[in-house]
Amino acid sequence: MDTSQARHTDGGLTVRKGGAEFIDRLAPLWLALHAHHRSLQPGFTYFPDDSSWELRRGCYRDSFAVLRPSGRG
Repeated sequence: MDTSQARHTDGGLTVRKGGAEFIDRLAPLWLALHAHHRSLQPGFTYFPDDSSWELRRGCYRDSFAVLRPSGRG
């Protein structure tokens, strides 16, 4: 069995195992958090969005995440 496609559905929640191919789905979440941080400390020097995401993206390679697909109730 190809475990990268393993799924379990229960009560409307689907859990799907994935790998590094899903990392880029986190970009909008990271960029929203990055913008929030900038709004809290506007005088602080921050990396530009693209650079910030590339740095953060590297931290996610060995991580675990649970994501809810957008566009669903």
